[in-house]
Amino acid sequence: MNFAYGFPCPQCGTDDNCSDCANRRNCREHARVLIGYRAHLVFLLCRSCGADWWADTREKYVAGEARKSA
Repeated sequence: MNFAYGFPCPQCGTDDNCSDCANRRNCREHARVLIGYRAHLVFLLCRSCGADWWADTREKYVAGEARKSA
């Protein structure tokens, strides 16, 4: 399983008060599961709430909206 760090969940925001996440350091507690990628876009899954979303790695934070996993 591959993980992505530094991408806050747009649905639950579980990493809002985490100093590691705020400083974009590797945080094992809030790591997102990397489902897939295409060029500069990554598809992520939040292990806390099950939300999945696309993120643009060229930007500092998430691009797009979260959608609830089925």
